[in-house]
Amino acid sequence: MDVRRSAAARALGRFPSDAARPVADDVHEATTDEWTAHCAMLDRLAANRCAAAARGWTSLALERDGDGDRGRFRLVGVPPGGTLRTEVPEARDIG
Repeated sequence: MDVRRSAAARALGRFPSDAARPVADDVHEATTDEWTAHCAMLDRLAANRCAAAARGWTSLALERDGDGDRGRFRLVGVPPGGTLRTEVPEARDIG
């Protein structure tokens, strides 16, 4: 019979000692906080993209500055009446 256990039940006994548990919990919280911040930033960029598209910006693209996967995300596009790509301002600042 296949018995499914909860994630908490599977986690019991995974740590070599009780001393290791607080460290693992801290790492999990830091990772969760980083992921939450990452998702919030992507949500903000998506809102900026929608606002820019509604105001006539074209060729919108999400890019990453810097080397590899460590750079900052930015939204770029061509403003209405413009010909050069530029960074899209925050949604509240798009005129």
